[in-house]
Amino acid sequence: MAQHLKRMMVLMAMSAASVGQCDSVLHDPTLPPASLNAQTADNPNSTDSPVQMITLHGKQRSAIVHGKEVKIGDVIKEGRVVGISDKGLLISTDGQLITMKLYPDVTKRILAIPLIHPPRILDNQR
Repeated sequence: MAQHLKRMMVLMAMSAASVGQCDSVLHDPTLPPASLNAQTADNPNSTDSPVQMITLHGKQRSAIVHGKEVKIGDVIKEGRVVGISDKGLLISTDGQLITMKLYPDVTKRILAIPLIHPPRILDNQR
């Protein structure tokens, strides 16, 4: 019995030590691949957007651009923020308006779905 307990203690110590060594190898499986977040300065055709998040609370609107929170009227390196919508930011730069989309590759479409009425229940079927 004592020999069995010693073996168990040794195995537990070895497994605890191996778990400590695996920390550098294990990664969070819920994180996006590193290539998705990689800077693409060498790819001029990239559609990556500096807009990372948009929050709308009634009339209060803000966005995270280049890692910093901006509101309407703030100045970023692309120009002055003149509008924020659920799709992106409207930027005024050199007298021109440009749009910076949150998801530049996504096109939002409204699908027409026919309404299906529930079957009528007749009084004599109840």
